[in-house]
Amino acid sequence: MFFPEFFMEYRRNAVMKCRFFEQKAVKNRGILPF
Repeated sequence: MFFPEFFMEYRRNAVMKCRFFEQKAVKNRGILPF
């Protein structure tokens, strides 16, 4: 069973990681497929 606070924290961290990798992907446009 998930606690809402834990789930929101996990989701927020996941979103931050996604944005971080998106920024790296933009810099390395030719290397990564996206």
